[in-house]
Amino acid sequence: MLVIGTGLTMADTVVTLLRRGHQGPITAISRRGLLPRPHLAEPSPPIALPPTVLHALNSGDVRQLLRALRSLAPIVPDWRSLVDALRPFLQGYWRGLADVQRGRFLRHLRPYWEVVRHRLPPSVHEELEQLRGEGRLVVRAARLLRARRGEEAVEVVLRERGQAHALAEQYDVLVRATGLDTDIERTSHPLVGQLRDAGLVSPDPFGLGLRANERFEALDRHGAPVRGLYCIGPLLRGQLWEIIAVPELRVAARELAQQLLRAPAASVRVQREGALPRGARALRAGAR
Repeated sequence: MLVIGTGLTMADTVVTLLRRGHQGPITAISRRGLLPRPHLAEPSPPIALPPTVLHALNSGDVRQLLRALRSLAPIVPDWRSLVDALRPFLQGYWRGLADVQRGRFLRHLRPYWEVVRHRLPPSVHEELEQLRGEGRLVVRAARLLRARRGEEAVEVVLRERGQAHALAEQYDVLVRATGLDTDIERTSHPLVGQLRDAGLVSPDPFGLGLRANERFEALDRHGAPVRGLYCIGPLLRGQLWEIIAVPELRVAARELAQQLLRAPAASVRVQREGALPRGARALRAGAR
């Protein structure tokens, strides 16, 4: 079995397979082959960020923040405390970054941030490490170049990190476990695809969802807010970055609910008939 992705979705997939009696070998790949780090069994006490880090969070410079964090890392009780202390500041920090700085973070730091920010329960981490030690789970730094269903197996072409030549391999099953589907240019979600094609939503330049304003209103292909069409959650990663976990979702949902209570009802106007699936041609604010 080949699993594409080495994050939390992969961990869920592997653990579920084991619970259902899977006995065969599993190979998991991602570009850097990084696994999520574990939570502590007993959480570390919270820490207060020093002025150097707070200043860096307002600098709009990814390198400056990285330098400040590196100087602080050796003296904090545990690196998890530092990651958790950053969390309340990350939406504001991301909003203040220019596109060139966002691109720098995404190219060089995102994979390392994801594995320390989105962590595994200790028991699951131990289970995965045991599987790796037994050779039942192999984690590789590689990219999937091609895949096709052959007569007897799934035929794939992989390129391992740092290697010039690709490898042709065969697996019984291929599982996509790459996590969130936020690239609306290539999404397989019918409704999001129809909204995009109708021009009612426009993609984030980094493939991190859709563009929206500070009121959670989606922006159309011309950059204008679409009255009555709102978004919260993973599709706003490009706007807020930290908008996946329950605490941030709860805050966003409360802010949007309060906004809707204050605003008159609005509906999305679709310029051409049939642009959206049946039942979605008029999306009303506050509709269930």
